[in-house]
Amino acid sequence: MATKLQSRLKRRTTPDTTATPEANQTLGDATETLSGAGGADAPTTPVDKTSLIAELRQRMKRIEARTQPHATSPESPPRNTDTAEAPPRTPSVDTALPGEVIDTAMGEVWCHQPHFDAGHHHGDVPIHTFLTTGHGLATLCRDARIADLSPEGALFIDTETTGLSGGTGTLPFLIGVAWFTASRTFVVEQIFCRDPSEEPAQLERLRHHMARATHLVSFNGRAFDLPLINTRCILNRAPNPGVKLPHVDLLHVARRIFSRRLANRSLNNLEDVILGFRRQGDIPGAQIPAVYAHYLRTGEAADMVRVFEHNALDLIALAALGGVLENMYNDPEAVAHAADNLGLAQSAFHAGHSARGFAHLHRAEVADDADERQVAWHLLARQARRSGDADTAHQAWQNLVARYPDDAAAHLALAKDFEHRLKDYAQAIVHARSAQEAEGEEASERRLARLGKKDMREKNET
Repeated sequence: MATKLQSRLKRRTTPDTTATPEANQTLGDATETLSGAGGADAPTTPVDKTSLIAELRQRMKRIEARTQPHATSPESPPRNTDTAEAPPRTPSVDTALPGEVIDTAMGEVWCHQPHFDAGHHHGDVPIHTFLTTGHGLATLCRDARIADLSPEGALFIDTETTGLSGGTGTLPFLIGVAWFTASRTFVVEQIFCRDPSEEPAQLERLRHHMARATHLVSFNGRAFDLPLINTRCILNRAPNPGVKLPHVDLLHVARRIFSRRLANRSLNNLEDVILGFRRQGDIPGAQIPAVYAHYLRTGEAADMVRVFEHNALDLIALAALGGVLENMYNDPEAVAHAADNLGLAQSAFHAGHSARGFAHLHRAEVADDADERQVAWHLLARQARRSGDADTAHQAWQNLVARYPDDAAAHLALAKDFEHRLKDYAQAIVHARSAQEAEGEEASERRLARLGKKDMREKNET
């Protein structure tokens, strides 16, 4: 760095002695004077040569004075090129933040390692609640392997990159990982490329952490962070043990659970709405690539410190959010919004956990929100019918048509149930007449004609 800086200073303080066209012309004239003064036949004596050389030197001095790019005025002192110093720079990140240089098999890399004790809260949530995760989170992320893994084996991961596209030219210059220790301390390690040349060492340090992890936890890591890391490992011919690890991507879980209630399911919004934490002065993710580029050019670390803070908050939020989701799944009564119960119920049914699914549905069917209650009854009826509980399904449909008389789908379901299971053709006709919108005019007419014949035959038999 010092050598590069000295070279830059030398270029800035050394005058450009390249002659201008005017200077070239003047020098040419002077040369002609020297070689042919007085004509070709004029005698040349030593005295003549001496005077001509002296005159040429004077002309050259005048030319140099005119072409000097940094000529000083009488009022300004001459520049002292021997004592010129670089302008002061903001301390680089390894002096602005505490950290250490880690020696790996692939070279040195700098790491920042903040710790958070077991009682640390992220908004309203103590982060150690993640240590209760197990079957609930496994159900929500739809990976049964997670249920049998210890939460202490989870490796949280989040990257900050030189671009948001994730292509081969994108460098994850900061890879943040975190884990819980046996004493429930949450340890964050941020593996930073002070220069892109440190990437092999960075990936080697990441490999060290992944090799001892049982599973990964991320937010959109399945689509962005992990594919990017895998690409960088391939380009560097480095092993990537992370590709074989079970992966809890909380973005996908959040979409399943909160899609009915939250249009914005970004991590920042989930922190605000679900965790009760609002970031103050956080650097927007879209600005981070430019901050790193500026750091590489100047070494200024002020904004890079904000990037480290942003990354650490992301990792802490993952632990808090994972714990909250586990608790929501396990305790339907503690879920504040019926819309969330619906999402949790659907995940439970998908995993074959009918009892837990019905518990969430029963919580949702008494909700104040009429729309959520209607959806809950439909889902309750469908799942009850699949599980063979025809009476519960029938009651859910009856609740629907009583509360929502224009619900054609519920009327159609009742028409079928009355016709095929209960053999009450008169009631089937009543509901079939209200089900035309759901069934279609042609099919509805056929159903009504068939029911009319059955009803008539039944009356004749009695």
